[in-house]
Amino acid sequence: MAVSGLEMRQNAEYARWSTDRVDKALRGIMQRLHRLVAEEGQANAGPDRAGPDYRRGANLAAYRRLARATVEAGAV
Repeated sequence: MAVSGLEMRQNAEYARWSTDRVDKALRGIMQRLHRLVAEEGQANAGPDRAGPDYRRGANLAAYRRLARATVEAGAV
């Protein structure tokens, strides 16, 4: 999905990115996503977990993003 988004961005800019530029952009996206999911997963992990709950973190991060978009669109 992330690479498809980068391809759409290239097409919109009528540009052709190098493989290194695509890789660097993808690496940045993945690092931001991991950090967000890990933070949500750590903050909302159960008391018996030593580390972040990645499944819960991913679900909560997605829910918060959807909720923000819904409010910004004026649907709520």
